[in-house]
Amino acid sequence: MFDTPITAKFFKKLELYLELKRQDRRVKKSQSQRGERIWSMEKCFLLWAIRGHWHLGTPLNPDYLKKVLKKDGFSDQDLIEVRQVAQNLVFKKFATKEEKEGYDKDTIQLTDTGFFMGEVIEEAQTWREYVYILFSIFVWLMVGWGFFEVINKILIVLKNIFLTWQ
Repeated sequence: MFDTPITAKFFKKLELYLELKRQDRRVKKSQSQRGERIWSMEKCFLLWAIRGHWHLGTPLNPDYLKKVLKKDGFSDQDLIEVRQVAQNLVFKKFATKEEKEGYDKDTIQLTDTGFFMGEVIEEAQTWREYVYILFSIFVWLMVGWGFFEVINKILIVLKNIFLTWQ
């Protein structure tokens, strides 16, 4: 479901949309097949999280991540990087490490931000992406307008100071 632009959740998702686009550009710019593969695995996993992860308190170990990503069509060669995927999700605050006795050191648990990013990835693949684009343009226009208003006020104050000084 798409949120109206007046909620805090929408602004959080807008921020994550901009992060999604930043990561996509970063991967394209680096021209690294490894980086592109890992980022696409991260995105696939976050998409799975909002579509198929129904027990949110369940810790997810690297073997489970492999199983999920294998269903999405990643090869065994790609799945060598699954621990890196888990570590990246933690670093990006989309997951936390589950450090309990007997758990694999790369066992993770998804965060709210991870679920929001999954929603954003899903919405960015539909017509809803245009809402994010339009709202981003609107925000930048408002920032520009605000900047010119501030400059205008400063110039008025300086003009008044200059006129009273004469």
